[in-house]
Amino acid sequence: MENPSRRRVLAAGLAGTALGLVDRRVASAGSTPPSPAPVTAEPEAQPTAEDAGLLAAAREAELASRDLYQLAIDAGAGGGDGTMEALRDDHAAYADVLSGLIGRDATQSRDEELFESLSAGFDSDDTAGVAAAAYDMESTLVATHSALLGQLKGRNGAKTIASILMVEARHCVVLADVAGLGDDLDALFVNDAEPRALTPVEG
Repeated sequence: MENPSRRRVLAAGLAGTALGLVDRRVASAGSTPPSPAPVTAEPEAQPTAEDAGLLAAAREAELASRDLYQLAIDAGAGGGDGTMEALRDDHAAYADVLSGLIGRDATQSRDEELFESLSAGFDSDDTAGVAAAAYDMESTLVATHSALLGQLKGRNGAKTIASILMVEARHCVVLADVAGLGDDLDALFVNDAEPRALTPVEG
């Protein structure tokens, strides 16, 4: 079976891929040993301690993405059509949602390695060039979140990450068009990005 972290399917197709991953993982986590009485317990909804560390790392990546778009906006990219601002606000919202899941252990820091490694591509008023850099970043986030789904045990965290990666995949479609790749089917449908290794963040 093809690694789902290396495919990006639009709209409903992507939703089915992401939520299917969650369903399979939850079903596996929810299996119970033989018992003389029916067992109806479901997998835990809230993130485990291990989940919280991984979700905090994902949150740091979202904050770095938010700041990279702000860097591009400050440099004059976007042409004033609101696209960069909307993408920035999406990542800020994802970080807030993840903070709600993590609670008091939520880190307030961004992923500095991610920010520093990509800042040169965003610190420009060349909208098409920034869009190309952002496309690569969003593709990496999709791959990273897809891989993260297989590591999370709590239902709420897994479903949140699945919903985030679905929207970030759609970001890629928008950015491909802005970068001049709107007619490139590989750019629209194939994700060759490798997932980032997320180091759990301790509270």
